[in-house]
Amino acid sequence: MEGKVSRWLTKLSEFTGCNRIVTCFLLAVVLIGGGLVVAIMVSFATNYVAVKETSAGSQYKEISMPDINGNVQSLSEVVKANKLTLVDFWASWCGPCRAEMPNVKKVYDDYHDKGFEVYGVSLDDKVEWWKDNVAKLAVPGIQVSDLKGWTSDGATAYGVRAIPATILIDQNGIIIARNLRGDDLANKVAEVIGD
Repeated sequence: MEGKVSRWLTKLSEFTGCNRIVTCFLLAVVLIGGGLVVAIMVSFATNYVAVKETSAGSQYKEISMPDINGNVQSLSEVVKANKLTLVDFWASWCGPCRAEMPNVKKVYDDYHDKGFEVYGVSLDDKVEWWKDNVAKLAVPGIQVSDLKGWTSDGATAYGVRAIPATILIDQNGIIIARNLRGDDLANKVAEVIGD
């Protein structure tokens, strides 16, 4: 019996993409019951996997969303065309995002001509707020949004649960850092691209 349970857990772990500990925990929650608890735990497990799959050293995940003019912009095209791409998750209603934007803009201004691009993913759900704030804040780079708020395909793919959040990707599609801000972002970009 123990061998069958072990094989079953292994297959379930492979199916969910979670390790056996997370799978056992989820299974226990399901067996104990509680729909809300199950939903929360599934969300946690999905987010855990997304963050793990997009940690430094991993291959980036594709995102394709409409830009401010309605044209679909693929992250893969941006990554291929630049030495470094910063995926910047933000929203117009996010105070810390607004406070960080001058730092992102400075790095963009200093390194754009050397192969640095920003692929901004807004977690707004109101197109007017998004467009108005891109203009007001002079947000640099390519700005995209599916207007799904926290359920944005980009946020889901990268396990983003708090903003501002950043993913720095090299031209080979390898994630070299997550969640750099201010001087840390500027220093890393200078290190990789050079002055």
